[in-house]
Amino acid sequence: MKRKKWLMILLSVGVIGAGVGGYFFYRQTTAATSTATTDSLETSVVTRGSLRATVDSSASLTPVETVNLAFGSSGTIAEVLVKAGDEVQAGQPLARLETTDLAHAVTEAEIALLQAQITLSQTMAGPSATELAAAESALASAKASYAETTRGPTGAEATQAELSLEQARISLESAQAAYDQAGGSWRAEVNYSPIATNLWEAQASYENALASYQAVMQGATTPERQAAWAKVQQAQASLDQLQEQPSEAEVQLAEISVQKARTALELAQYNLKQATLVAPFSGTITAVNIAVGDSASGTAMVLGDLQALAVEVQLDESDVVQVAVGQPAQVTLDAFNDLVLTGTVTAIAPTANLENGVAIYPVTVVVSPTGEALIRPGMTANVTIVTAAADDALLIPVSAVQYLGERTFVLRQLREGETLTDTMQMGPGSGAGFPQSGGAGQTSGRGAQSGAAGQRPAFRAGQSSGLLAGFVLTPVQIGAQSDTEVAITEGLQEGDVVVISSLTTQTDTQSFFPGGGPGFDGGGPAGGMPPMGP
Repeated sequence: MKRKKWLMILLSVGVIGAGVGGYFFYRQTTAATSTATTDSLETSVVTRGSLRATVDSSASLTPVETVNLAFGSSGTIAEVLVKAGDEVQAGQPLARLETTDLAHAVTEAEIALLQAQITLSQTMAGPSATELAAAESALASAKASYAETTRGPTGAEATQAELSLEQARISLESAQAAYDQAGGSWRAEVNYSPIATNLWEAQASYENALASYQAVMQGATTPERQAAWAKVQQAQASLDQLQEQPSEAEVQLAEISVQKARTALELAQYNLKQATLVAPFSGTITAVNIAVGDSASGTAMVLGDLQALAVEVQLDESDVVQVAVGQPAQVTLDAFNDLVLTGTVTAIAPTANLENGVAIYPVTVVVSPTGEALIRPGMTANVTIVTAAADDALLIPVSAVQYLGERTFVLRQLREGETLTDTMQMGPGSGAGFPQSGGAGQTSGRGAQSGAAGQRPAFRAGQSSGLLAGFVLTPVQIGAQSDTEVAITEGLQEGDVVVISSLTTQTDTQSFFPGGGPGFDGGGPAGGMPPMGP
């Protein structure tokens, strides 16, 4: 198991060493070795400029804000106040339903609320002076009626009743005597004569006088006295109720009645308000789906803010990882070749949509307003999102950068007047070690190797291979990077020359890599990896 593990490690080291060994050459001192010159290298000059890393995509323009408008209540369409293409302001009426019944319901609710409020006020305030006076007067009148009903006749009333009865009796006797004197033989002829009429009238007067006399002398009946007393009790109860303070329960009931009436009014007003469709924000009517006489159902209109447009592009996972909210973007339209709009990334979908097995993430770019009236939703927009930027930066081609672990290097040509001795002053912390000898051997420390194979001095950052005379491996710090260029923040100067390709010709590869391949400080089949520490 241990032998397999070491074998895997050695193979990995050998593969990595082969990948970077093109820059770690050693010249053989034999005459058979051929050399490569700068004529076989492609180089580039370090320049100062601006760098932009971008992600490109395209989609259609859409309004940032679009809403489907519908009535909040059912009914029949009475008015349609706008048409497609009209610009409207926030709060502007767009259409109305029939409101006759709804308005009537509001009026009734207002009246009911007013009545409930009056009742509450009266309950809280108690009776007025006028109400108390009226109740007291009603009680006094009821008591007087009861007293009148229950008392007996006075002497004058009895004498008057007796006189009236006596006069009626005398009149009756006189009429009867006159009628008798007329004779019985005539009776049939004088039935309707004045004598008979007088007799009948006298008889009726007597009976009335008798009844009045009896009533005066007997007084009120029991039912009459009971009815009079009931009126007295009712008047007293009304007065007592007015004089009492309202109870807490009575006040609460009155307050509840007011609240119920207010809620009913608010509902009626809401229903009436919902009968008018209004614009929630300023924008343009893009569709009208109703006409007068239709029943209100579904989407009535579509409103969009055409002054604020956006593009929702679809990015795969390799692009979306470079994008962040707030990044700037440029937007061009197929319909306007010379128009360049600006935009900003405002949203990145947290989850992907799978399209043919590929993860696609929607990314929203809001376009800055331009006032260009001809720009319309649906137009094809080409979006360039700037994912990284560097201004006034030192720039080199991406292919000039070599990676060793987490470190980055370039092969730089010695500057005018610069010597290898100058570059070696950079010290061991400036870069990784360079190749040494191939073959067997163990390294006990950086730059020191023991073994039977031939010994060669170790190369370090700041040293030059005789093969690439005039060039030195230089550690650099990189910044923003595009597909073709990378910004250098440390390690180079403007005007430096760097290698951007490896050797193109060689007559004897083995002569450059004696011992089977480029060696590195440290142990391993080809000398080991360069040390990564300082």
